Amino acid sequence: MKRAFLALALGLFGACSSAKGTPSPQATAPAMTNPDLDLSWSLGKTPDGKRLRIEYRLKNKTTQKLYIADQLLAYHEGKIKRVPTRMIVSSDRLPGTVLFSRAVVETPTTQFDHPPGATALEPGATHAGSADVDLPLRGWHNYTTPPALPNTPKSAVLEVAYLTGAIEWGAVTTSEGENVTVPQLPSYYKAAKLARFDVRPLP
Repeated sequence: MKRAFLALALGLFGACSSAKGTPSPQATAPAMTNPDLDLSWSLGKTPDGKRLRIEYRLKNKTTQKLYIADQLLAYHEGKIKRVPTRMIVSSDRLPGTVLFSRAVVETPTTQFDHPPGATALEPGATHAGSADVDLPLRGWHNYTTPPALPNTPKSAVLEVAYLTGAIEWGAVTTSEGENVTVPQLPSYYKAAKLARFDVRPLP
């Protein structure tokens, strides 16, 4: 089966609210050091306690256009579709830490490596994204069986892919019939970097 390519999708902008049914405001972690981006994120339980709400911001501090590749595609039950509210949930290299990610996360059983869709980010502009993760925490992957998590996770870290430099574009159609303009897969492996946010305690 042919490998599909990277999807170009609209950016997902999230904002906390104190209104009923939405997450309570959470303190935002200090920006992490990154040569291209200023990074900050927050996570907290939704008011019903059933999900973790993750929100993050990336500010382009370069003089070049970047592409934030945080719009996941998933392949399950023979269908490929966009999953704009999901994140890959796996174990981080740090003990007792859960990794939330929007990037290519390869596993030994991965059959498809569609990178996330990418949103253009102009110099000085800020991209905001959000996701909801079900509680209790369970591993989740967009192309393969759920990864194992630490037995007693105490903390979490976030990684988001972004692209720099020249990118070659193509196209892909989802199972829902959505035609999406996409960078070609080799461009992802050539141009992708990981923005790694700070480690935070799980609420």
